[in-house]
Amino acid sequence: MKRICVVLFLLAIPLGCKVIDPVSEEAWYYDRVFVEGMDVPDSVRVDEAFLIRVWGHLPDPSWAFDHFELLFEDSALTVWPIGRKDLNAGYVIQVLVPFEAEASFDPPQSGMMDVEVVGKAGTVAKRIMVTDRR
Repeated sequence: MKRICVVLFLLAIPLGCKVIDPVSEEAWYYDRVFVEGMDVPDSVRVDEAFLIRVWGHLPDPSWAFDHFELLFEDSALTVWPIGRKDLNAGYVIQVLVPFEAEASFDPPQSGMMDVEVVGKAGTVAKRIMVTDRR
């Protein structure tokens, strides 16, 4: 009886394992990253680029900051920071990875402008003044 259990156990090990094929060379998963804060000037000028500094964290070391997506509509600028996960990374330690990145934007019109950075789990926003060039 003991031998039958050992044999069944040894047979079950290879049957229960699954071979995972590696993903293609350039396999990425894109998603918004977690945002903790942003820094923008209180006042900027029309058609002069200003920097939007964003910081936060990535879910684990297999993620990297990739790019910003920006949308200007109705005197509001919405910024989405996008990260990418390397699907070929395999198993990685589950620790948060800090990131900091900058985007630039040229405001097309004067007046008040809302700058909103939308992360995966929250949003940070600030209203700034856009003045005419002098």
